Amino acid sequence: MTRAALVATALGVLACTPAPLLIGNEPSGSGGGEGSDSASTGGEGDADAPVVWFVDVVRGATVGGPDDLGVPITIFGHGFGDAPGSVTIGGVEVARVLAWGEPAASGAETIVVQPGSQVQGGAVVVHTAGGDSNDDAHFTAGPHAVYFVAQGGDDAAACDEAAPCATILHVVTEVMQPGDMVLLSAGDHDEGEIWIRDALGHSGTADAPKVIRGAPGETVRLIDVSRPFIVEAQGITISGLDFTSGKELHLGSADARAVTVMGCRFGGVVGFEAVTIAAQQVLFGANACAVAGTTAADGNGHCVAVRSPADAVALLHNALTSAQENVIQIYDANPGATIGTVRVEANLVAGSRAGSGISLGSAGDGASIGDVDIANNVITGNAHIGVSVDGAAGTQLGVARLWANTIAANGRQGLRVGAAATAAGIDVRGNLLLQDGAGTCDDTECDLLTVAEVEIEAGASPVVAGNFYADGEATIIGGTDADARAGSITFGQDAEDPWRPAADAACVDTAAAIEVATDFDGRARPQGGGYDFGAFER
Repeated sequence: MTRAALVATALGVLACTPAPLLIGNEPSGSGGGEGSDSASTGGEGDADAPVVWFVDVVRGATVGGPDDLGVPITIFGHGFGDAPGSVTIGGVEVARVLAWGEPAASGAETIVVQPGSQVQGGAVVVHTAGGDSNDDAHFTAGPHAVYFVAQGGDDAAACDEAAPCATILHVVTEVMQPGDMVLLSAGDHDEGEIWIRDALGHSGTADAPKVIRGAPGETVRLIDVSRPFIVEAQGITISGLDFTSGKELHLGSADARAVTVMGCRFGGVVGFEAVTIAAQQVLFGANACAVAGTTAADGNGHCVAVRSPADAVALLHNALTSAQENVIQIYDANPGATIGTVRVEANLVAGSRAGSGISLGSAGDGASIGDVDIANNVITGNAHIGVSVDGAAGTQLGVARLWANTIAANGRQGLRVGAAATAAGIDVRGNLLLQDGAGTCDDTECDLLTVAEVEIEAGASPVVAGNFYADGEATIIGGTDADARAGSITFGQDAEDPWRPAADAACVDTAAAIEVATDFDGRARPQGGGYDFGAFER
């Protein structure tokens, strides 16, 4: 299912007919967490040209692997089209295109290529009839190896295609070197605990990660839920794996950094959350999550939880479509816990059954959260609130920028800002907000909330300015929007992006510039005579 179809499904369920982020001049985040070459800024050039968001392999072999053509590289982005074009790396055409335009786990468009021996490295560029893509994503060739794991394999074998090994843990920790890849065969892999530790010498490097990926075009399921997949190491990339049996992924500890997770599926019945991010320099991109339930106590069962000591975390272009509690939770309850910078950009965040789409806050005495950017997301159909910003007394929230999101038809409120935590600055602008009472909530706590686009608790002092209210008027409790715009908008008219307003809608070309350089699809802002409100540029 494409990402547009996922958004359309969410829209259809809600029956809503109302009466890769570049913020400023900062480069998009990546596995290196500081704008390294695995992720693109995107959005440049002709509006019809393809956009490359990121690639899952930034360094690897150009020989070996399937048919001796090197590592499979997945290119994630938008506008690739159905008709195959070509791909060059450093100006050299790749040896083989394995797949063109296939949807990733998140529904994002992908291209899978093998470089071949002629490629030395450089910018990854997609060429189509609509033009050439941006050139921000890079690949570097190196003298690395490709190993294989398959059902029926043997860890005493050579781990090559003819004699694969049996377990991920053995290959990653005892065989691979930085820059190597292990390819997992299709089917069900019943490996239990997979624990990759820097302290035991298991790490790759930020420039040459160890890559763990599923075989191209295949479903590779991790089905043993007795223990999680744990990464406490540096320079690890996980791509194209299926965790939907309920196996959890934990990225954590002070030793975990430069970790990339792309094109994976998460869900099923989980404990506290499907994915825990307590690492630094993390790119979590183009993944999907649909949590069916939780084995933990009430208040758990999140899709993605960001915990201390996480820092330089980027959640980009994911489709997170159901959770028992909060879909994304940026929170830590421990005293003195510290979460650094977090970017949540261009995600579909939907389907919390008893919580919020995005919950930002902390509860431990003396805990703090740094700068958080939430931009270009579609946040819809969540039981309580689209975005909740709150925290206990004695905690510190840094700057939180909520810019250019489409926040529509959540259970009771689009945005709620609490006052207990000390907040350095919360800035809300350029959003397209709709809260017409169409949202549903089965949790009794929802009865405590009045339906509104925005509620500001007494004592909180966020900047709420220049947002568009799509049901014709701004419903704000406890504050005002000095530059509010309003008008009735009917969604669902664009088959590709159902939450994109019509070209003649009052929210198109009328927003103030807020230094969000690209939209939900990675296209440049602005596209017309001005900026659009919400996640999409028309």
